[in-house]
Order: sequence, then structure tokens, then C-alpha cells
Amino acid sequence: MAAPGDGEDDLEYDLQFLTATDAHPFDEKAMKQSVGKCIKPRAKLNVQRLVNKLWALEKSHGDRGTMLMLPPPVTRMPREKPVPEPKRETRWEKFAKDRGITKRKRDRMVYDEETKSWRPRHGFKRDGEMKDWLIPMKKTDPDSLDKFEEKNLTKKQKMNKNKLNQIKNLDRANGGRKSAPAGIPTALEFKRALPGNDEKAERSKRGMKAASASLQQVQVSTASMGQFDRRVEGEGKRNKGVKRQFLGNQENTKTRDMQLLQLTLGGNLSKRRDGGGAGKEIRKKGKRRS
Repeated sequence: MAAPGDGEDDLEYDLQFLTATDAHPFDEKAMKQSVGKCIKPRAKLNVQRLVNKLWALEKSHGDRGTMLMLPPPVTRMPREKPVPEPKRETRWEKFAKDRGITKRKRDRMVYDEETKSWRPRHGFKRDGEMKDWLIPMKKTDPDSLDKFEEKNLTKKQKMNKNKLNQIKNLDRANGGRKSAPAGIPTALEFKRALPGNDEKAERSKRGMKAASASLQQVQVSTASMGQFDRRVEGEGKRNKGVKRQFLGNQENTKTRDMQLLQLTLGGNLSKRRDGGGAGKEIRKKGKRRS
């Protein structure tokens, strides 16, 4: 066992985390006599050795003071969460990889040969904006056909097709399982609670309560609190919620004030819950005196 005052420095350092590990055990008899006297000299020496190691590193001086360049860590810290699974390729990514197609960024400005000027590829004053101002009609086209409207309809169909393909790619990336919309409990993915004790069955049972709570919130989410909404088959009784209570008339205010007065005078509210008895007695005495 090395004594605290020995010159040998055999500590294990990890300067990235500013730590030094001393593997030497303490003397059991000395620990029983005084823990502080046994630990304090060793700790003081080890801290001084750690500071000496840090100041021996490369330094940089600046406006914020002296900065030490810490080395890479020695201790490998475990991950907090599991390693994420690799993202599945879409059909286009797989096709581009097989064909060797690489993604390249196109320039925002395009040179227009007709106007002899640079025009944006998309947006206002884009390239080719006036190229289709005249669309020729075929011999088989009827006279009532609007070529401009047909062009806009074709463009919308292509956009809808791209959106549908995007949704299919997301479903394919999830393993074929259709994901529920955001904010909806995962139990809505199942028509009923599944039997068994596996993870999928537990998720279906656990989410049914959340689905029921979401249904109650949706039922009263309209301006009329669901009073004029059409009832769906099998929906069940709607929860109207709790109405707020207000003291809207003079009688309620008087009753509350009389209850506070009776409490102040040390009376018992259990005998007079209406709060109006004291007021009636005061009025009767006043009439008798007059």
C-alpha cells in the first residue's frame, strides 16, 4: 500500500472528465480511529496531482482567460438510450441507389434564351412563365374544352399522386403498420383489446382508457358543447361536464354575508344553514322597538 506522502504517482486519470482514480485501499485500523485524518491527506495529495496534470496540458490565452485543451476521454460512458434503427429507404431512394443517380442541387436562376436574361426557376417571373400563353388544340378535342383548365387539373392530379406516394413511403418505413394521427391514442390502431400478455396486447389494453378519455374531450369540443352535434351509432352517453357556479342575485350575496358574520361572532353554521335566520331575528326586534 502506498502512503499518502509517497512520490509515486500511479493514479488513473481521465482529464476529459476532470477525474483521478486512486485504487489503493485505506488502513482499516486508521479508519476506525479517525476517518477524517485518514482520508483528508490522501484526498489533498490526489487533488494536487490532478491539478498538476491539468496545468501540464496545452494552454491558450484569450479575453476569457487561460483555456486548457483537454484530451479525448478515456472512460467510455454508456448510452442513455438505445442506438436508433437505420431509416428505411423509400422506393425512389432504392431506385436511385440501384441506378447510380446522385442528388444534385439545381441553381435558383436560369438563363432564358427568349428574353436574354436570368429568371428564377420557381416563383414570380419564373422561367417559362409566358411560354404556354397559347396552347394549340388537337383535332379530336371538343370545342368546349378549356386547355388551361385541363392543364391545371393535370397539375393537381400529379400533386395528389405525389402526396399519396409520400404517405405510402411513410407506411412502408413503419413496417406496413399505419400510424395513428398525432394526438390520438395508439389504442385506435386496434379494433378491440387483444388477448395475451405480449407487448402488442398490453399496448392495445393500455390505450383503450386513453381513447375513451379522448372521445369525451372531442364530444364537448364544439362551441355548443356537443349539444347540436349528430350522434354516432354506439357513441354512448355524452359527458356534459361541470357547470360553473356564480352568485348572481342579492339573496345569495346576503346569505353569504350572514354566514361570514355568524362565523365571526362564534356561531354554529350547522344549526343555521340558510344564513337568513339571524337577519329575520334582527328585523323582528327592530319592529318591536319601533
